[in-house]
Amino acid sequence: MKKLFYLSALCSLLLSGACTDENEAYPGTLENPYTALAGEAKGYPACIAVSYRIAAEAVYAGYPYGVCWNTEGEPTIQDACHYGPQKPANGGALTQYLPNTHFEYGKTYRFRTFVIADSQVWYSRETSAALEGESLAPIALEWERQHFAGLPDGIEVYKTNSDLNGRKFQAWYAIADCSGEAVELRVQNPHRSSGTTVDDQFADDCYVLVNGGYFDFSDRSRPDGIEVIDGALYGELYNPRGSWSAGDEEYDRYYSATRGVFGVDAAGKPAVYWAGAINERVTYYPQPLPSVRGEAQYGALSSILPTAPAQWSPRYAVSAGPVIMRNGECLIDGAVTDRNQPITDYEIWSDGLALASYLADQTIVGCTADGKVVLFICDGRVQGLSLGASHKEASAILKSLGVVDALKLDGGGSTAMVVCGQHVNYHADENRAVGSTLGFFRK
Repeated sequence: MKKLFYLSALCSLLLSGACTDENEAYPGTLENPYTALAGEAKGYPACIAVSYRIAAEAVYAGYPYGVCWNTEGEPTIQDACHYGPQKPANGGALTQYLPNTHFEYGKTYRFRTFVIADSQVWYSRETSAALEGESLAPIALEWERQHFAGLPDGIEVYKTNSDLNGRKFQAWYAIADCSGEAVELRVQNPHRSSGTTVDDQFADDCYVLVNGGYFDFSDRSRPDGIEVIDGALYGELYNPRGSWSAGDEEYDRYYSATRGVFGVDAAGKPAVYWAGAINERVTYYPQPLPSVRGEAQYGALSSILPTAPAQWSPRYAVSAGPVIMRNGECLIDGAVTDRNQPITDYEIWSDGLALASYLADQTIVGCTADGKVVLFICDGRVQGLSLGASHKEASAILKSLGVVDALKLDGGGSTAMVVCGQHVNYHADENRAVGSTLGFFRK
């Protein structure tokens, strides 16, 4: 009840404009009794980390706390803010990681930690940091348009055999405006059954089809995550294990996490969000919950954690991950924690799916600034033909095509694209069954 009271107090503070001045945050000469920075903020290529301490009294009482920031100085919760992960009651130091979705490259940000207590917002001293490096540089390849009988003018398909950073590389992409009268994007998952390939799911009214979401890593007889098909929701989201290896200390540790989702609304407008469950209800967020394996864990998702939910009602959507691009920037880098865990694996994926070193066949769906949908695949791990692309390389390629937001779909041996009934990319004699498919269909 006390936590609910202070969350209510927070809403009142935000609406009233209170506690925006340091004199209000620190009445008289009283020192902040709740929070202090334990270390300087540190910039990484795709995130900023802020270390701080929370007094045991605040932890025991369940007071809300976190980090706020701006570029001018003396940031408050009325600027940008993010609530922090859970802490043990000993009040020890924690590190809160903030994705580059919140920041711009080339700018320095000022940070303060806060605690909402005693009907006030208490702020720490200020520190600063900037994202390391520069904005993602596009990789422009030579693309050749492909022509298929029966493909309408509203869909374009391209292929490249350009070298990628000195490696053999082969890729395709299809692009279409799904808000018009001729073409729409659909997601398919016939009864959520396994055992069907992309070729099997290609229908008479389909133009381009690619593989979609994953199978459940613990049970490959069923798909993982959710799909929205003609407005109906299928599947579920869950808190992932820290590890699928039974002998690992993270095996019995479950993380609150959001998972990437791509979809289109009733008007055919595409979008990428992060999906999570609040009381078993799927909710979409414009920011990820930045969980980091081995670090302090976040509590349950809510109307403020990781942020206010998006008002989005997809007609067709599929979850997968990770989200590799947001606002034209790559979200994945090679930074690791002191425990050698990847920092930017916010969605807590197993099998290295969010590692910067991931280099394999890729299937990715994205959208451009002007609302077009891009379906991208590349072959990988095929000597003499194509060795694949990393997340950053794929993001740079997509950025050169005008893509601003992108979601990684199932890849590896599941990667497949079928255009007008023709399987265009490299594949073994036996196609792999896939969890779901999505593509361009006749409207």
